[in-house]
Amino acid sequence: MCARLGKEFRYDTRIGPTLILSKRDMADFKHTCPLCQRPVPRLTAHHLVPKSRGGRITLDICADCHGMIHALFQNKTLERELCTVEALTAHPEFRTYLDWISKKPATRRYRAKRSSWTRKRGRGS
Repeated sequence: MCARLGKEFRYDTRIGPTLILSKRDMADFKHTCPLCQRPVPRLTAHHLVPKSRGGRITLDICADCHGMIHALFQNKTLERELCTVEALTAHPEFRTYLDWISKKPATRRYRAKRSSWTRKRGRGS
């Protein structure tokens, strides 16, 4: 039992801790991510063109998708090639991720790791 949240956790050695939620708790998942189509408790603002490159238009997406976008792509790539929702969802690497994450429960967070290419080349500016 998590004292801070007052919720019970189930621990799976393959995926880590997972919240055990009742149907009433699941009703709190009011938002739907436009990319993965999962019901989530909250959305985060993603700048389609990175803020550091003058972007002002945001898209509200779940934290898992947001983390994966920034793990896979440099700001330069996001600005030049992937500045629309259609371009993001059409990208083969990200499409594979969306197909995978859409089948996962939103009760736990799936952390994204930076790809080896962005680790070698740096984050880009």
